[in-house]
Amino acid sequence: MSYSYLFPYDEVDKDASVIIYGCGEVGQQFVDQILRLEYCSCLSIVDENYMKMQHIAGIKVQAPSILKTCEFDKVVIASIIYADEIKKLLQDMNIPDKKIVNRIIKSEYKTKSKKISPDPQNSNMWDKYYGNAEKDAESEFATYIKPTFSKYEDINMDEVLDFACGRGRIANIFSNISKQITCCDVNAGAIDFCKERFYDSKNCKFKFVLNEIMEKSMNVLPLADREFTFIYSWDAMVHFSYKWLDFYIGEFYRISTDNAYVLMHHSNFAKSKEYLQFGGSENWHENPHGRTPVSHEDIAFIAGKHGFNVVAQKIFDWRGVPELDCISVFRKR
Repeated sequence: MSYSYLFPYDEVDKDASVIIYGCGEVGQQFVDQILRLEYCSCLSIVDENYMKMQHIAGIKVQAPSILKTCEFDKVVIASIIYADEIKKLLQDMNIPDKKIVNRIIKSEYKTKSKKISPDPQNSNMWDKYYGNAEKDAESEFATYIKPTFSKYEDINMDEVLDFACGRGRIANIFSNISKQITCCDVNAGAIDFCKERFYDSKNCKFKFVLNEIMEKSMNVLPLADREFTFIYSWDAMVHFSYKWLDFYIGEFYRISTDNAYVLMHHSNFAKSKEYLQFGGSENWHENPHGRTPVSHEDIAFIAGKHGFNVVAQKIFDWRGVPELDCISVFRKR
């Protein structure tokens, strides 16, 4: 059984300047609550063991001695075991009782089971997503993809790779401007769908590749060296961990021709306000819109390490979350 601790809102005025005394579980929950609601200003967190935890949610943890020189409206005691001891310490520091808040509301709750990320190889788990995503394909292409790649007149669309293609909603649009597209995905059901979808394509020739992966290891893509003149990936690599991004960007370098461009849609969650304020999980399915905790800076570093020039990065909002995503464009040196 776990516990939640409610911040004593009724004893602290909205927009007041407060100091939280205690950096344990109670103090961390208090800080999280007032930051999420933007209820009041947390000037600092103080604790005798301030050296063990230097920051909580970006707020510095300091020694209690700062209370002697700091101006504040309330000091909120965030400890159950040592509450009386802390209150006496505050009184000995000549802090008025009207400025001391010593009340914690404790309640029990059952720990939620951890969300399980959808298996990328299980087609049935993605059916609903594929259906919804299809509706947004045209608008996303017009809003994000076309304005990005159209800036580069020397992009060669002769041999194009749609990496993590899903059911081919973006490949369907690119087929109007490409000579040949290879649809690649780990989901066998999605590849079978693409084969039927593009069976009688007249404008563009299609090839289909199933990217077989192991649970905890990565296989080299079943694609030839220096094969593609343009590679893109949309609304898929936003779920990839740093490890998998590193691996596949390295593969993009191997399979791309000289001067080929790569357009990649990926997460910027680690630099978003949401992450900086509340943190995130390594399990992407627990984060906003399933984003992994990586940033545009991570992608630029990885791409440069593998030999790409990063020619553009555009950070943008996604489904109401500011600066959650990024489109990066690389070029093979």
